[in-house]
Amino acid sequence: MYAVGVNPWVWTSPVDDEALAELIPRIASFGFDAVELPIEQPGDWDPVRTRDLLAAYGLVAAGVCAVTPPGRDLVDAAPAVVESTVAYLMGCVASAAAVGAPCVGGPVYAAVGRTWRMSATARAACYADFRRALAPVAEQAGECGVSIGVEALNRYETSVVNTIEQTIELIDGLPPNVGIMIDTYHMNIEEADPYEALAVAGRHIKHVQVSGTDRGAPGRDHFDWPRFFDTLRATGYQGAVCIESFTAENETIATAASIWRPLAVSQDRLALDGLHHLRKAMR
Repeated sequence: MYAVGVNPWVWTSPVDDEALAELIPRIASFGFDAVELPIEQPGDWDPVRTRDLLAAYGLVAAGVCAVTPPGRDLVDAAPAVVESTVAYLMGCVASAAAVGAPCVGGPVYAAVGRTWRMSATARAACYADFRRALAPVAEQAGECGVSIGVEALNRYETSVVNTIEQTIELIDGLPPNVGIMIDTYHMNIEEADPYEALAVAGRHIKHVQVSGTDRGAPGRDHFDWPRFFDTLRATGYQGAVCIESFTAENETIATAASIWRPLAVSQDRLALDGLHHLRKAMR
């Protein structure tokens, strides 16, 4: 079975040293295997301290989540913006290597919520700009033994890549340590057949995020989770599967993720229900 992880965003934001000191023991007590670590701002958490804390509770770092608020863009942006975004991503790679995470994943091409219409010619130019900007990040990541997982988002959050097919086109020509981060929430919206799309992603998959189709607990939704895991196994993917959801109690994260109501009776319940269902579906 796959290792199952969870993102502390289920409970709080930002995820800093104080939050991790509180949440990592709880996450371990629930029976998770791994933790997904977002970096909203450089320095939110100390990689060495976090690595030691995870080890003390028998957990591993499943991946580092790159966060792209307004002003973090590699495409259709001023040179200074691209330069600062590259520096941020380089920092994410360094933190991943230090904490022992195999992947940095996220919508690393543009800020979440940025949408604009593109002709076929403009889209090709946008994708070429992305590849040029990400190249030094990919090179550093490769030297550190870290992969980059590019995440497609739904149409309301980006117009750069919404599908697996587009993401494969976007990363074409980049080193093999650059691949795809799967997110079932976005796939459920954008893919005509998310299971076929998962199969197409195949060898490109670097990291996997899961949630219910309403961003709640996997299993309390209409997704065919046994079929998903049968398909994922066939791709050869061997990394962790991590629950990514968000709390409605934190104004910043709730607004960013459009969480306007509680998605479970408690955030602990969301995590536990998701963990139990994922392990059952894997069998």
